[in-house]
Formats: sequence, structure tokens, C-alpha cells
Amino acid sequence: TTSGVVDASAVQLSDSSALRRLTRTEYDNTLEDLLGDHTRPGSLKLPEEVTTPDLAFDTNLKTQQPDAKLISSAETLAQEAAARAFRDPAARKFLVPCTPSGAADAACLKQVVSAFGRRAFRRPLSADEVDRYLAFQPFAVEAQDFYVAAELVVRAMLQEPEFLYRLEVGTADRARAGLFKLNGSEMATRLSYFLRGTTPDQELLKLADADQLGTPEQVRAAAARLISDPRVRDRVQDFHGQWLSYKKLQLPTELAAAMQAETKALLDRVIFDKPSSYLDVFSAKETFIDATLAELYGLPSPGAQPGWVPYGKSRRLGILSHGSTLAATSKATDSSPTLRGRFISTRLMCRPIPPPPPNVNADAMIPADAVCKKDKIVAQRSTGTCGGCHVQMDPIGFGLENYDREGRFRAVEDVHPECSISGEGNLPDVGAFNGADGLAVALLSSGRIQDCVVREVYRFALGRDETDAESAALQAATTQFNGEGQDFRQILVSVAAMESFGFRYENPKGTR
Repeated sequence: TTSGVVDASAVQLSDSSALRRLTRTEYDNTLEDLLGDHTRPGSLKLPEEVTTPDLAFDTNLKTQQPDAKLISSAETLAQEAAARAFRDPAARKFLVPCTPSGAADAACLKQVVSAFGRRAFRRPLSADEVDRYLAFQPFAVEAQDFYVAAELVVRAMLQEPEFLYRLEVGTADRARAGLFKLNGSEMATRLSYFLRGTTPDQELLKLADADQLGTPEQVRAAAARLISDPRVRDRVQDFHGQWLSYKKLQLPTELAAAMQAETKALLDRVIFDKPSSYLDVFSAKETFIDATLAELYGLPSPGAQPGWVPYGKSRRLGILSHGSTLAATSKATDSSPTLRGRFISTRLMCRPIPPPPPNVNADAMIPADAVCKKDKIVAQRSTGTCGGCHVQMDPIGFGLENYDREGRFRAVEDVHPECSISGEGNLPDVGAFNGADGLAVALLSSGRIQDCVVREVYRFALGRDETDAESAALQAATTQFNGEGQDFRQILVSVAAMESFGFRYENPKGTR
């Protein structure tokens, strides 16, 4: 970086878990809080996070490898954001909390460095660090403009690894090898990015400075306060969009937006607007749609504006009937029982399924006389070594085949209308079901969703899978969730209050 305060090449930490890169969403949220910048440039210029069926979240450490594009993008973004901020009189006044007496006003520049650095790095700066940034003063003197140095300070800090990454080093736990207790600033940062997706607010920073985030009870209290922050709504929506795979849909833009709005409305209602059992997300008997989706689903139109419409006798129920989840678990041109079954197993039941062997030619396994999709899939899984995994996925997906890739109900296959679709499915260890409503009922009766959503929130928060040693604590959180009305917000608070939330794990063992 320009200042040399933290050199990325010199950051040598014992485990990559000490470095949590800001995602594109987190970067944009942070820039908005630091500079009042609403342009959200990170979503356009930062490298896109990679997710897979087994790595649902952009917060996962395995997807956060630095590369040359990140470095060059960060430099451009910092330069442009600093320039925008200092062109805006209101933003410039916010960033410079003093009135400079002239270009050489070192005392005022020191205030800029300390105040902005505190927020940008999520911790107080040392005296030596402040002095290093004061080295920009001569540029202001040369230009006879104090704000030249102030802008360079902001620009330099926005390129620092300690801004782009959340450094979680901690102090080694003497009694437990591989565990590092996070300090107050690290805890404030982890908690804020988990719940709000952005840098800590002033209240959290004060708690960190006062060493009031050192116990699970203190963290629980801080998390309970943050739950009412409007940013939590956005974070909860982001979690669900990634967990349930509908954040990005391979559909026309307007249709995708309508489907995502439908799902957002249901989540907002159940979790925030009219808080009720989280399971209502899966058992809701009405949905929020516009006229386009009403026609697509075969439901009554809400009129000129989107509104809540009952499912009635349509055999739909909850979020699994939404076009968003049905489209997210389909191929680009057709529905896929295998993809849908894998999704239900891995995302809603937390039952991982191994990826297919490399270089498998599935088409070669299809008998020449097979016409109907179900017959083809059954033939595929009965050939070679694929059956063991497909038997865990396909029977689930068959139960959703009455819905095409956009969520439209059909009784026969699109390409082969001579092939009828029964909608009969089977959920391993639960039993037979029929259709999206039957699947929802079967899943809820299994009790797996409650346990799985707690685990998925934990993975989202920590950027990794849980260890074997953490299973008991997660089970306790699930029990508490079930015992307190299944309020999703309670999961957020409980995860934050877990002892392990306050530690960095060096090379954690037992994760899948």
C-alpha cells in the first residue's frame, strides 16, 4: 500500500482463518457507512465470490483466496471512492472533524487519521501508525490544499489489507491448543459483519474499547441490541438468498425480481413484520405475488399491485412452492429431480452428498429406448457406481417434478407430453410424499429443518463448517430455538452467544 502500514506480503499468520476478506456486499455496505457512498462499486469491480453446492456462502474461507484482480480492483475502488467523498461537501465535512488552519495543519490531519483509521480498521491506531499517515502532509503543502493530504489518507487506508480483510488473530488459549480468544475489537467486528454485514457502529466500538465483549453474556446483550438494526433485515435476506440458492436466477430480469420479491416478502413477514414460528416459512398458506406470478402459478391475481394471495387448492405451500427456489434448483432449460433432491438433502437436511466421480458421462448410461425423464434417471442410477448417491436425491426430486423450472404446474413432461408426472416422492428416513406441499409437511415432520438452519447460520457466521466438538453446542442452540417459539432472530442471538463464536480456530479438525 501507499502508506506501508500493513503490507499484504508481510502478513504471516499461522492459519488462513485469521484473514476474512470482505465480500462484495460487505465492502459496499462498509463504504456506505464510512463515506456515505451509495454507489455500491464493489458489486461491479471486486472479484465475484465463488460458491458451490457444498459451499453455499460467500463468507466461506475456502472461497476467499486473494488474487491479482482483487489487488488491482481495490486500488481503483479506493482512488475513486476517496475522490467521490472529497467532492461531496457533506462527506468531506464528516471525514474531516476539524477546521484546518492551512495546508500544513498537522494537528487537524492527525484527527483525520485517528478518526477514519479507527472506523476503517475497526480498532484504534497506534501512535506510530498515525505518524506514518502524517507523511502525506507535504503533498498538501505542495498543493496548498489541506484536503489533498486528507484524501490521500482515506485512499491509502481503503487499500490496506486490514481494511479489505477482517484480521482475527486473537490470544492463544493456554488450556486448549489451536484456540485463540478474540479481543474486543475483533469481536465487535465479527459480530457486526455477522448480523449487519458492515463495520461496527459506534456503540459496538465503545463496548470493544471498554472490554465489554469478552463473555458470551456480554455478546448476547450486544447481539440483542443489534437485532433491531435495519441492516439485520438485509443480512437475513442475504443469508437466505445464498442458503436457498435464489440470490442469482437464470431467468429474465423482471421475472427473477418478482420471484425474489415474493420470497423476500414471506421472510420479512415471518421473521420481522409479524414474528411467528420460523417454520411458517415452509408452511405458509398464502404468498406475495404480482399479476405475472399469479398467472404463472395459476393463482388469483392480486390486481395492479403485488399483494398476498391464498394458495387455496393449488397444492402449494410455503417457500418450496416459490418460483425462486424451484428455478434455483433447476437446469437452464428444464427442471432437475437430481439437483432438487440434492438441494433438499444438503441445504434443508444438512446431509452432505459426495460429488459425482470425475469424467462421468451420464448420457452414456441412458438406454436407447428410454423416453420419459424419470425412466432415464432411474436407468442412470442403476448403472455403475452412481446409484448410492442418486438414491438419496432423485426420489426427493421426483416429488417436485410437477413444477417446471419456473414453478409452473404441469401434469405431463414439457418435451414428451405422453409422459405423465405423478408427483410421487420419497424423503429418506421420513417416507413418501406428493408435491411441494407434501414435501413441506414431510420435512417439517422430520424435525431436520430446525437443526439444519441453526447449523447453516453458524456456517454463515464463522465462514466454515462446524467441528465435531461444536455439535453439542449447536444442538443446545436448536433446543433453545424450539423452546422459544422458533423465532429466527433467536438463532442469530444464540449463535453469537456461543463460546466458540469468540474464538479463532487454527486448523479446526472434524469439519466436513
